[in-house]
Amino acid sequence: MFHDWPDDKCKTILESLKPALSKDSVVLIDDIVVSSAGAPWRVTLGDMTMAVCLAAMERTEVEWCRVAHAAGFELVKVLKYRQEYEDSIMVLKLA
Repeated sequence: MFHDWPDDKCKTILESLKPALSKDSVVLIDDIVVSSAGAPWRVTLGDMTMAVCLAAMERTEVEWCRVAHAAGFELVKVLKYRQEYEDSIMVLKLA
């Protein structure tokens, strides 16, 4: 999961995928997308834990877009499948 890594490491991981992708490829990321307001307490607690233990973070959609863009990707869609924890599938494509 990318939440274990700071932005620069996430960028490096995503960039390493690019040689194997075609222009029609998509990358699926299963991770948390924190609501920008009213996030569940379990998610905000997880965010604090990531910061303290790993110098990492849970990210909002805006933050995910920034990481994806920095690596040359576009965040196309976010599909939340467990609201209590804000677990999501993100769909990225090459920019």
